[in-house]
Amino acid sequence: MVRSTRRALTLGSLALALLACRHEGQQAPAASEAAPNSTGPTLAAVQLPVSAGGATSAPLPPAPTGEPSAAEPPAQDSLRERAPLSDEQIVAVSNAADRGALDQAKVARDKARDANVKKLAERLSAEHGELDRARTELVSKLGIKASPSALSDELGTDAVSSLATLKKAGPADFDAVYVDAQLRSHQRLVELLDTQLIGSAKNVDLKHFLQNARNRTQAQLELLTELSRARAPKPTADKSK
Repeated sequence: MVRSTRRALTLGSLALALLACRHEGQQAPAASEAAPNSTGPTLAAVQLPVSAGGATSAPLPPAPTGEPSAAEPPAQDSLRERAPLSDEQIVAVSNAADRGALDQAKVARDKARDANVKKLAERLSAEHGELDRARTELVSKLGIKASPSALSDELGTDAVSSLATLKKAGPADFDAVYVDAQLRSHQRLVELLDTQLIGSAKNVDLKHFLQNARNRTQAQLELLTELSRARAPKPTADKSK
């Protein structure tokens, strides 16, 4: 009796197991049809961001790499990288430099309080006046006319600005303002003569004139540097020591 009961239970368990396996086999194809590709997201799952108006927004641009774009304009050329000037343009640049120095020296001769500054203004007035007259004679001899350029216009604008500053300067500040302005303008003029004007000149006589102007300008620059240092405030001694 006991053996019969055990046998019946065993047969029943086997039957239930067979039914369960058969039921799983029927459900498997449905699952595979619902998800044919389980290795990645489906197309329906990938959505673009939507803006407030309901339209799909464009993809974000790539992050900047820090390198300049090929469409970006090049940086402004330095004095050494500018195109060579013609002799006519060189004459205009030289004229702008001398006229600026002459106009400012005229104001300094009247307003300078320091005797050394007044003496400097008189020397600059005399020497730039000589260069101005020599250039006028040379241009007449060569039969050329001054032709403006961006550089001569720039020097003329700077000279007008410096002249206006000198006229507005008070008596206590004028000497320092004048010396500083001449120091900057003569430093630049020496650089222009060395890097552009002399090398660009085609006429031999014009080149000789520029070389002479360069020597005079360098001597003026050395005088200005010496005067600027002499006028600099002296360091005060530490009385606590």
